[in-house]
Amino acid sequence: MMRHAVRLSVSVATFIFGLALSAIPSLLPFDSPRASSLEQEVINANQEYLEAYSRRDVAALDQLLAEEFTVRGRYGNYDSKERRLATVADSALESITVDSTTPASRRARPPER
Repeated sequence: MMRHAVRLSVSVATFIFGLALSAIPSLLPFDSPRASSLEQEVINANQEYLEAYSRRDVAALDQLLAEEFTVRGRYGNYDSKERRLATVADSALESITVDSTTPASRRARPPER
């Protein structure tokens, strides 16, 4: 019984110590205004990308994406900038859905005979 009491007290002390340590980063001035502006710039660029993708705006995507852009798809395949732009421009693309972080596309199924 004494052994369980010791283990419990050590567990509680470790938990409280962990909570105290997790509060320390918020007390230190690690966030600089420069980091905040860079973070906002990335968020804005991501939003522009998602909006252009959902509108199928190939010209805007061409401006936004770097020449060396690559993206890994859901099934592990890689797409270059050219392939991504071709996918967006493809008229067989049935729908493009965009959540807050990732666009997705779905091709129309061929008509059944």
